[in-house]
Amino acid sequence: MSKDTLSKEEIIHLAHNVIQTMQCEWEECAITLNSWDSLAKHLRRHCSRVKQQNGIYYCSYSRCSGRLHSSLAALKTHMELSHLSRVALPCPARGCEEVFIRVQQLPSHFEHVHRELLDIRVSVNAFAPLARLARPRRLQRLPPLPRHEIRVSSFLPSVSMPSVRREHSQASASQTMSRKWSRLNVQDQEGESDENPIAFGNLPVQLQDILAPLVVDTEVRTKLPFARQPLLSRPQPAIHPPIRSNEPEQTILYSTFKPMVDKLVADGTLAEHKEGGM
Repeated sequence: MSKDTLSKEEIIHLAHNVIQTMQCEWEECAITLNSWDSLAKHLRRHCSRVKQQNGIYYCSYSRCSGRLHSSLAALKTHMELSHLSRVALPCPARGCEEVFIRVQQLPSHFEHVHRELLDIRVSVNAFAPLARLARPRRLQRLPPLPRHEIRVSSFLPSVSMPSVRREHSQASASQTMSRKWSRLNVQDQEGESDENPIAFGNLPVQLQDILAPLVVDTEVRTKLPFARQPLLSRPQPAIHPPIRSNEPEQTILYSTFKPMVDKLVADGTLAEHKEGGM
């Protein structure tokens, strides 16, 4: 486990690396950093990207009262003194929840509350989780390379074909040839047995005639085509002539109105209406 000798200067350095949420307040930047040190590096990068306008560098930090600066170095100094110095620093001791806006108050707090951790080699478990990387362990030095020439075969095995026994290969070839000839002999014997046209030679001739295949006269008839059924998705054909419905019932007072109309037609006052006329 890595250990550090804690001094007053190291206390502030540890507080800068304690993991905590830090929001960047630069104009149109919504990045969240994980420590004070990460926020400081991020803001310095913002300052390096600022372009001068008529020889003036503009600070885009929110709620800034002194935005105009004559040089890039003056802008970075302004960022550290006016903005980063106001970011609260937590106590780096594990379990301590004290937060300090002024950096000078942190060493005095450590001297009064955490005196047992000063000027000694302290384990990292005594501190709050830090955002910085742990120190790497000591690596063992590798032995020096030999000065004389080394063959490649000493590192990589040579590639070669596996050895094959000739006796075994000749014996296997002779066995395969003998198996092929035995299969051919068996096929010839089966072919000779198939030459007999009578399946059952011991049956009488009459029984063989009975068992012979019968010849049956067949008649092929074509099936009449069915009437095509109408498709339900298509409109049905109209009926011609159309089916007449029953005569509608007469309206009220039609029997009284009809003689009067007939009289006017007879007198020539009304023209007679004909069906189909315009």
